[in-house]
Amino acid sequence: AIDGVWANDDHGAYPYQSWGINQQDDAALTIDFGREIVTDMISITLRCDFPHDTWWNQVSMSFDDGSEAVFETVKTDARQVFKFEAKTITSLTMHSLIKGEPEPFPALTQLEVFGTNK
Repeated sequence: AIDGVWANDDHGAYPYQSWGINQQDDAALTIDFGREIVTDMISITLRCDFPHDTWWNQVSMSFDDGSEAVFETVKTDARQVFKFEAKTITSLTMHSLIKGEPEPFPALTQLEVFGTNK
């Protein structure tokens, strides 16, 4: 889901790679950086193989500093950028994924975390 391959208008064979939740309502994705970083921005690119897919219209991010952010997303094939107060973290978890439609297959193509080493 974080490999730099941006193809998001289909799913299955390469180059259509994604992280899907397999209809799991409590799905979560954790990224551990293995060191402290300072970040103030993430971007999310959703898989957009419509009408097969749906999308998340809300995602939550928990940071290991104890803070949390909730981001409102939209049905688009474009990268969605979210800025927040700078924080020093070693990991984050994307969770509480709220679907925009009842279809069972939302998925993530890319999650980027922008920042610097501490």
